[in-house]
Amino acid sequence: MQLKLQYEPAERESTKQKIQQHEQDREEREAEWARAERLQELHLQEAREQRQHELQVLQLQQGNPTRGANEWKEDAEKLQQLIPLLSGPAFDFYCRLDESTTKTYSSQKKALEDEFDAPGLQQNYAIEFNNRSRGKDETLEGYVD
Repeated sequence: MQLKLQYEPAERESTKQKIQQHEQDREEREAEWARAERLQELHLQEAREQRQHELQVLQLQQGNPTRGANEWKEDAEKLQQLIPLLSGPAFDFYCRLDESTTKTYSSQKKALEDEFDAPGLQQNYAIEFNNRSRGKDETLEGYVD
């Protein structure tokens, strides 16, 4: 028994050191994760700013931004008209697209459809709309929204 008591403080110290090393490793991993998240956010912000600049240039180059989609003739013109219309999650998605995807209207359209237009989504919305009824305590404004 005495022999065990002699080694107990050393074992405790070893365990404390292991715990401290584990905590230090965890803190380093968390700091690295936070740096990576900040770097990713900076890259995304930079991409947003670059795309916003591109949008401004495109808008300045366009002769008449009020023309309707039915009047768009060329693929390049469709591309110029599409970009300024994107906002929110669609614009964020556009900012993350690689350059080869953003070069043509058809590739951008396909990427956006693949991301946001799930098969049968329009049909599901139509069914929900047709089956929707006004709730007992629901205002007309709430029902319409």
